[in-house]
Amino acid sequence: YVIDYQDRATSILFADGAGAAVFEPSESGAGVLSVDLGSDGFKGRTMVIRAMGTQGAPSAVNEPAVDRLHFEGQAVFKIAVTGMAASASRALERAGLGADDVNLVVPHQANGRIIDAATRRLGIDPDRVFVNIATHGNTAAASIPMALTDAIDAGRVSPGDILVLPAFGGGVTWGSIVLRWGERTEPVGTCDAELPSTDSSVFDLLQSNLEYFAPLHVAEADGS
Repeated sequence: YVIDYQDRATSILFADGAGAAVFEPSESGAGVLSVDLGSDGFKGRTMVIRAMGTQGAPSAVNEPAVDRLHFEGQAVFKIAVTGMAASASRALERAGLGADDVNLVVPHQANGRIIDAATRRLGIDPDRVFVNIATHGNTAAASIPMALTDAIDAGRVSPGDILVLPAFGGGVTWGSIVLRWGERTEPVGTCDAELPSTDSSVFDLLQSNLEYFAPLHVAEADGS
């Protein structure tokens, strides 16, 4: 819904996905070793949906142009590369590790050029970087858990491995996790869950939300 399919800068990049991770106590030394988070609100307009949040409501009250993702490609590229590389470097330093200690980087699957530039800046060779964007596209917040699952399924993760998970996103924001992998390396397997059947389009499914929220927004704007 938020993608303008006439805009080549965004429509060919993004995909749908979901992922999750389960953590449990461990005495083996495995787990999260360090975390780094950061943001720069001054660059937030480089990647934004203008009518989302407190700035507006869905298209029932706004022009479609402001309801869709606005994306300044070159600016986002620079922010993503520098943000992910610097964040991963800080996280490694906090963990007392260096680039040579890293077994595998599983980055946010933004696009191939961003991943290549960020990991080269970090000093990681391509053989130690997992990329699956050609299979799934950019699934935003789901991209790292999905890529980590695929890396395990492909036999790229071994017990005790040092993994780095760098990401960036809207806001703009960036973050990295350095972790030592535990014992589990067997493939997760395929999901047998099924979505409920429906004959409605995605726009039909969104319509009830639009009908509910848009009048509330109009009432607030009118002060009524």
